Amino acid sequence: MKVEYSCLKRTTLGPGEGLLDYSNAPKETGNSVVPHATYVYRTHGTTLRQIEVNLDLPSPVSGFAAVGLGDGRFMITSKSLNLTIHNPNLDNTSWAQNSVQVVSLNTEMKDSSRVDIVHLLKRPEAPSTTTTTTTEKPIHPDQFLEVYVLIVNEEDFVANKNEEKFRNVVWEIFTEACTDIGTEENLVELDSSIFCKKECDLTNDPARGCVKMGVHLEGIPEVASCPAIHGSRVDYLRQKLEDRASDLASSYGAGRLTVDSCTAITWKTEWVWVAVGLVLFGILMAGLVLFCRGRFRRRTPGLLEDMDVVDDEPQMAMTGNKQHFEVINGYENEY
Repeated sequence: MKVEYSCLKRTTLGPGEGLLDYSNAPKETGNSVVPHATYVYRTHGTTLRQIEVNLDLPSPVSGFAAVGLGDGRFMITSKSLNLTIHNPNLDNTSWAQNSVQVVSLNTEMKDSSRVDIVHLLKRPEAPSTTTTTTTEKPIHPDQFLEVYVLIVNEEDFVANKNEEKFRNVVWEIFTEACTDIGTEENLVELDSSIFCKKECDLTNDPARGCVKMGVHLEGIPEVASCPAIHGSRVDYLRQKLEDRASDLASSYGAGRLTVDSCTAITWKTEWVWVAVGLVLFGILMAGLVLFCRGRFRRRTPGLLEDMDVVDDEPQMAMTGNKQHFEVINGYENEY
């Protein structure tokens, strides 16, 4: 028996080639894949990472990519992944939890074999006060929803910490819909609340204020299993909030709660019912007048007609002896 073998040195990236830095817009990087190689891409510690990996390999057994999710967990694919990862642990000592590792096996590769990575890393921000005057722009509009609490005392709303209560309501909606989240901390993020009387055309009455909250869903992992959600997550949240709008508004001492807009005209808009009520009242009063007039005519037949008749000419009084006069066309003339 004759055995021939060779020991190949595993191919890796050069120094500094695998660092995925912070960015405000998606960035792309990539590399050709050769047999028996390990490419390690590392990211800074961050609370939110968006990683898209695309592998173009000859077969599913030619290699794989492993994306660190934190806490010793990895998501593995032999084709492609698109993840939004929330990890509040900013510790950089464990590089594996913030890494993307691409491993090729001892399989012949094609010239076109490569890996492409698109990444967006949210830079950690220092804690800030709630004096923000405008809603922060969402990273992904399809994972962002604006909520308006109307006809409410703005100062009382903030003092009672209703923002945090609302945040917990949103998180509860998703923990009920998804089977593998809920044990960790609340992953829903809210923008700082904004007072929106002018935007919603409200008066200066303190009891008729407006509070706008921006809800971010980017922190909920896209890999979470949510069998109750058949469309997009933001559409699911919108429907749930609309279903519970009345109860939520009452719990906050508000008149109503709306999503997306505070000026859209719906059947829940107060002045719509006022207008409908005035129209119905006018129709009812007109019908009542016609009804009463009809009953009066039936009870006194001919009275109204007799009252309306006016003689063309008045009759003259008769004087003297009727034997010397005769009536012609309603007048008394002497012959």
